[in-house]
Amino acid sequence: MKKVLAVIMSLVISLSVCPAAFAGKSASENRTEKTAYGLFDNIEQNGLPAVTPNVALKVLNKIWRLFGIITGTVFFQKNWEITVDETITGLCKYISDMSALDVYYILTEIPDIQDPQRLMTDILPVDMVEVRAAINDYREKLIEQGNLFGAGICHMIADGLSVVEKADIYAVKYPEKGENVINVMVDVTLRDGTVDTFDPPIYIDLDTGLAYGRDNKGMLSLGFDFNVYELTSYATINSWQRKYGFFFGYDLFCYLSPSFNYNTRRFKFNYGDKEWMIQVWKGKYFFATGAEIGIYNRDKKAFGTYYYCISDDELMTMSLTLKHGDETLINMPPQKQWWLNAFKVGTRVYLPRSLTEYFTIEFEDAEMMDAFVKSVNNHYRHDVQCTVDGMTVSCVW
Repeated sequence: MKKVLAVIMSLVISLSVCPAAFAGKSASENRTEKTAYGLFDNIEQNGLPAVTPNVALKVLNKIWRLFGIITGTVFFQKNWEITVDETITGLCKYISDMSALDVYYILTEIPDIQDPQRLMTDILPVDMVEVRAAINDYREKLIEQGNLFGAGICHMIADGLSVVEKADIYAVKYPEKGENVINVMVDVTLRDGTVDTFDPPIYIDLDTGLAYGRDNKGMLSLGFDFNVYELTSYATINSWQRKYGFFFGYDLFCYLSPSFNYNTRRFKFNYGDKEWMIQVWKGKYFFATGAEIGIYNRDKKAFGTYYYCISDDELMTMSLTLKHGDETLINMPPQKQWWLNAFKVGTRVYLPRSLTEYFTIEFEDAEMMDAFVKSVNNHYRHDVQCTVDGMTVSCVW
């Protein structure tokens, strides 16, 4: 009987010790690799693959080809005839080699969906030369008003209605802006044989890699420049977004969109005769990882969530750095801005909780600086730490 009890006791001890030893050695590893928590930890550490527009375009191309096969039509069965010169091709190749963004594919694989226009011009007794001339007259008025974006849209509509048969994208030297600065140009050949030249406001400094537009309005007047070598996009000081301020609906839209996954903090305080808000963001933006600082204000009696972007007289010197672990993704040096941001394109995108944002703001008034610091320290999340050096506040989030 004692032998039987001894055997039972040894089995109990073995069964109690072995699982504990197993758990201590490998169960935690298995949990990290196989459980949902482990999956989230892995995503946090390694990020997610960047799904860029060229990936979406490849899928759409396949759908369009399938549609053409099923319907037996020629719709969506061919691409635009587009050529790209060696200089721009080389820049596109650098971007695709260093990230998941294939600009060359996007430029050259856009499907030609102009068959309805071709059919319309064949059937309807419309003089497309006159239509194009009328649209271009309106385009000239928009240029005089400084509305380059609207003028560009008119230009594309005029040529689109006339049916584009071919497009040639090339670079020309632009010595007025620098020895190694090029201007991107596009020659469009229309169905009637007319060759129309586009001069989109895109200049590229081959020394620095900066691609920019006119009047600090961003490339194509869209509000953003792009550094090819750093694979980083950022807003210009005169971006069109400055006209529309900020209200909660902007963030709400992004929260509801699968294209965005970011965190944000709002620091509100009163200074002078205005209510101020300094807001910061970090996280995933479409196929990029980015961070932002925005400065806004409004009348103290204002109601709702809308704030105005600050004026030129109120601009502040800010800097911005974003890190994923020890890797520095973004490093924006000190500069006067109302909205300092940067968005890094790579092979992966990172979720906000895996990112650390460092930013500095230089104040010109001690009272305003103290009000901001108090707002940061009193924020209900208490996850932003700030230090003061003179009139400069440095924050870590």
